[in-house]
Formats: sequence, structure tokens, C-alpha cells
Amino acid sequence: MPFAKAHPKHGGRRKGAVNKATLAARKLIEADDKAIIAKLIESAKGGDNVAMGLYLRYLRAPIPRQTAVTPIELDPPKNAQEARDAIARVTSMIAEGAADATHGGAVLAGLQAYLNAKAAEFEALYEQEKAREGRT
Repeated sequence: MPFAKAHPKHGGRRKGAVNKATLAARKLIEADDKAIIAKLIESAKGGDNVAMGLYLRYLRAPIPRQTAVTPIELDPPKNAQEARDAIARVTSMIAEGAADATHGGAVLAGLQAYLNAKAAEFEALYEQEKAREGRT
């Protein structure tokens, strides 16, 4: 007959409970870890390159990268030519390093969407004019 799974009300260790020996071993390891880390930091301060590398790679919290975002000041385009001029201006700003490529790319995507909308608008007008000429 197979063994039945123990029910929490019927005794036995709860799921996820840690053994007492494991807890004791963890306490010993934590004490050793603190001593080893202190020695590693002391060695790194003393000029040990390997200790410095270990400290920088595993112990020090990562420094978040902050990029300075230069605002890209553009007036909303009123026509397709202004949008093309703005695209040229933003592209040159990115190439010169005056604007961040990520944010500049987002501005370029917006200008490209504007041009696509204008193209669709002109295409609809063209189709309407073509249909009007066909009726007359």
C-alpha cells in the first residue's frame, strides 16, 4: 500500500519548514561570511587587485547609469516639408552627440508617423479626386 501524504493537522513538518541542523549550519556560515567579507574589503583597501575585482563584481551594489537627456526643442510641423526639416535637424543632433539616440529615435518615430499620416491623407484626397473625375 502506498504511503499517504501527511495532513498538516496530523503532525509532521510543515511544507517549507527548515531542519534544525540546517538552521545551525546557516548561522555558522553567516558568521564566517561576515569575517571573510571584512577580510576581503580590508585586502581591497590594501591594494590587492583580485580582492578589488571580487568586491566590485559581487559585493558592491550596482551604480545606476544616468544619462543626461538633452531636450530636443521642436515646434510641431505644419506640413510635410517642416517634418522633413525636423527629421534632418534631429538626425544631425544625434550624429553630433547633442541628443541622446534613444530619445532622438523616439522623436524621429513621431515625425515619421506624422509624415505617414500626411501621406495617407494625400492618398485619400487623390482617390477622391480620381473618383470625382471618373463620374464627370
